[in-house]
Amino acid sequence: MDLLGGPPSRPVLVRPVEIGANGKHSGTTAVRIARLPEAHLTRVDGWPVTTVARTLVDVARRQGERCAVVAGDAALRMGLDLAGLDRVLADCSRSPGIRAAREMLALCDSRAESPLESLTRLVLDRGGIPRPTLQAEIGEFRVDFCWPSARLILEADGKSKYAEASDLFREKQREDWLRSKGYRVLRTDWPEVFNREASLCRRVAHALMEAAA
Repeated sequence: MDLLGGPPSRPVLVRPVEIGANGKHSGTTAVRIARLPEAHLTRVDGWPVTTVARTLVDVARRQGERCAVVAGDAALRMGLDLAGLDRVLADCSRSPGIRAAREMLALCDSRAESPLESLTRLVLDRGGIPRPTLQAEIGEFRVDFCWPSARLILEADGKSKYAEASDLFREKQREDWLRSKGYRVLRTDWPEVFNREASLCRRVAHALMEAAA
């Protein structure tokens, strides 16, 4: 799964509550005590690990909304079974933070193609912006966010999107074509999405108001 930020500096070991003892931390590991139904476990290279669904629920309970949505979008893209996720949420119904986790995971969408798109969608939603169409197809092109009635497009530009000069040229041709069809194209990036959320929402809201005028 995609994660927001780097991996934990120490692995988190989960000890089944039936074994007893308390959670503890050392210089190399962090240990938690939790209920671990057999259905929440799988094996990777012979080692017992929590399933994607259980791991996602734990991320949502402990790491907050941004991390939950980034990880959840990625898990859905990987083919996470929603019924399985619902079963894990039900099994963990008495766990701390589970109500908030359920609300966060309800925001996830498999159509987000990157962590930046996931966070952009979350910022727009929390900023009260009308929900856009995701991955809308316009002619031969696909755009990140689109408000069709306003003919407004928002693209989330990560660093890897334009690795070569030819990528920039193709993107200019693409944007010119979209503009020729009457679309207005806005762009955002990591600094704005992560640190200037209000600025992004103001720009999109203003463009939507202009389109409606």
